[in-house]
Amino acid sequence: MAASKLHSSRTTQYAFIFWGDKFEEEVTTIFATELRRAGVCVKLVGLAGLKATGVHGLVISCDLTLSDALQLAHQAICVVLPCSLTTIKRIENDPRIREFFKQAGGNQAQFVIQYTEVMDHLLLQSLSVLAPSFAVYTEGHDLIQCACEVASGLATRIGSP
Repeated sequence: MAASKLHSSRTTQYAFIFWGDKFEEEVTTIFATELRRAGVCVKLVGLAGLKATGVHGLVISCDLTLSDALQLAHQAICVVLPCSLTTIKRIENDPRIREFFKQAGGNQAQFVIQYTEVMDHLLLQSLSVLAPSFAVYTEGHDLIQCACEVASGLATRIGSP
């Protein structure tokens, strides 16, 4: 009985991958695959419902809506934003996203972003007090290698085999 009590009191930590219209399918699927392969619990978060169409026309179904994910944001160890700065500007006014980032940053979540310029954007600048870590992927960078490196670091952090 003591073992089950110990197991149930342990808090699950999550990697959240945001998903919405015109987001990058390749980034989303590669990070979801590599994080799950490393034993990290991954949740795809729909910003405008449970399904959205990516930049290349692929429709992806999500695990949670943003409102549902917000309840778990304090358990975030990673937040992947598979989109451009232009897309981030499109979603930045949603107060749920700001609150999600604040809670995730408070848990020292790693943010995975495209281009270093995204770090300077107002939405992520508000996290500077929390000193989050960033992993940056760019076009032409080996996306699978980047995802594997992030996954390996997270697996070590949560003690996954």
